[in-house]
Amino acid sequence: MRNSLWILFFVSIAFAFSSCSSSSSSSLVGNWTRVAPFPLYARSGAVSFTIGNYAYVGLGYNTSESNRYFNDFYKYNPTTNAWTKVATFPGSGRVKAVAFVVGDTAYVGTGYKYDNTTGIKNYFADFYKLVPSGDTGKWVQIKDFAGGRRSSAVAFAVGGKGYVGTGTYYDGIGTVTTNDFYQYDPKTGTWSTNADINFSSGMKRSDAVTFVINDKAYIVSGYNQGSAEYAFDFFKFDPTLTGNKWVQLRNVKNTSSDSYDDDYSDITRYKAVGFASSTKGYLTLGYLGSTLGTTWEYDPTTDLWSKKTSFEGASRTDAVGLSVSGRLFISTGAQGSNFLDDTWELKPNQEYDENN
Repeated sequence: MRNSLWILFFVSIAFAFSSCSSSSSSSLVGNWTRVAPFPLYARSGAVSFTIGNYAYVGLGYNTSESNRYFNDFYKYNPTTNAWTKVATFPGSGRVKAVAFVVGDTAYVGTGYKYDNTTGIKNYFADFYKLVPSGDTGKWVQIKDFAGGRRSSAVAFAVGGKGYVGTGTYYDGIGTVTTNDFYQYDPKTGTWSTNADINFSSGMKRSDAVTFVINDKAYIVSGYNQGSAEYAFDFFKFDPTLTGNKWVQLRNVKNTSSDSYDDDYSDITRYKAVGFASSTKGYLTLGYLGSTLGTTWEYDPTTDLWSKKTSFEGASRTDAVGLSVSGRLFISTGAQGSNFLDDTWELKPNQEYDENN
């Protein structure tokens, strides 16, 4: 009888732990499903943007290919789940460029590539726009980025203008991390900087992410090579404000005495992916001591982050995020020396299904 009671006791304890574990794993909402992989060469450090009902991905690199730095571009149709080649980028192949879209025109520039002969990292400041023309579009060179040659920057478009800032560049002595921002006006074709877009209160960073919700841009994550520090401050850019248009929001790590940030364990990261639906922002993948798959959702109405189901593919860095036709995708990237071409859709409000 005594042995039977002990057996019953341990079975009950095991069931309790099993129930807790199951409840914990099922408490996160969000489901990842695979879609058509990126065509041709797997790559990391690519760039992406959306025009109308198509998402575009191009550039990047793969060290296993003879021509390591790519200048090809493809567009993805989420309705047909198919990729189609479009016009080739006219500048040099490169990695860690930026892109923004105003109206139906995309703007792409900056980035870097190594010179295979000299081993020197060449930074770029050239910029190009992709204008609608047939099925493939047409690239036209515009004025170089006013901030000079750099890579690992961020870009976004709000209020009918484009913005590029942060990132790294070489000053003749070493690599410098910056927090400056510049504005591009498509109507005049000019770059400018002024107090309205002064980001001097934000931490210097490279490899951060941005996303746009309701014509307001958000910048989060990144890394300062000079101080060896992950950026934990979080900002919103509001083009309707008078004066400096940057607004500081709550930090994305546990820095307050309140309880809201007690679980903010790994929002800080770099080389991550950011994208947004019409109402929420999302951050996933990247690096924080190791590659990450954890996924966070940001609610601008509460200025709070909550965890979603972790990415179900291989964790990675330098992937791209796609927001198109109300749907959210990530594609490409690298895990160590393994370059990837798989593409996944995040359905943030769908219950997790381990079978798809």
